[in-house]
Amino acid sequence: MPESSSWDVLVAPDSGRTVLGVDFPVAGRRAAGFADLAAMLGPRYRFLRARPRSASPGDGLSGEAYTEAWIEQLRRDREPVLAIFGHGVGCVYAAEIADAVGGWQQTPAVILFDPELASVRLLSRALSAEVRANEAILSAAEIERATRAVADIAARPGPIASVAREIVETYLGVLSVPWERIGLGDLRDSTFARSFAAQIAWLAAASVLDPGHAWDRSTVIMSAGHTGHAGTPGAMSGPDSRRIQFDVDQAGLLGAGCVAGAVLELLGSR
Repeated sequence: MPESSSWDVLVAPDSGRTVLGVDFPVAGRRAAGFADLAAMLGPRYRFLRARPRSASPGDGLSGEAYTEAWIEQLRRDREPVLAIFGHGVGCVYAAEIADAVGGWQQTPAVILFDPELASVRLLSRALSAEVRANEAILSAAEIERATRAVADIAARPGPIASVAREIVETYLGVLSVPWERIGLGDLRDSTFARSFAAQIAWLAAASVLDPGHAWDRSTVIMSAGHTGHAGTPGAMSGPDSRRIQFDVDQAGLLGAGCVAGAVLELLGSR
């Protein structure tokens, strides 16, 4: 399968053993990602990572709109998919893709890393992370206002679509003046703003998808302290589900050798 607008090729041996990864690669994030895991799995597996769409909450894209391009590329190429990995909210999209791929081949294995469901709390957490990442250019008063804004949004949840738009506007309101003050120009026209808006749109769109069927037959790999997700009762509790927890922090989960070893064992049993 060649690199396309829908999938990035992380490892490309002609092995016929393809695994897929679904996550949102946040710019500047220090946490390990699927590129780190792919490198540790070695050349035995062809590893493709879903490429997120460039979008904003105002576009109103549904969860199905996100997965459509990924699924269509897989359907056209018909290269057998051995397993699908998801990370965080990417686990929701991974479930949707796995169910679709199962329509034309044996349903692939589903391996979830610290799975989460989209929520207002999660959107607020993304905004809080951006504020922390930019503290060096913010005054004490600006940090205090931003912290209050994040807490206010988190405390009065509403429809995720409307909250997502508010999150992006708050981000721009908090950071536009500091950006101009230090000579970085218009934040709205920057790749940073576009990337943050795309991340929030990705999170919001996942809120309408139901991953329960695929999650009930998944293997869940969790970092230390990860307590699972808040959502539909019974998800990840099916007779074919399995949970494995490692003494690794969340940021290092996809870069840990013990995790890679467990994944190789799981893939080897397929």
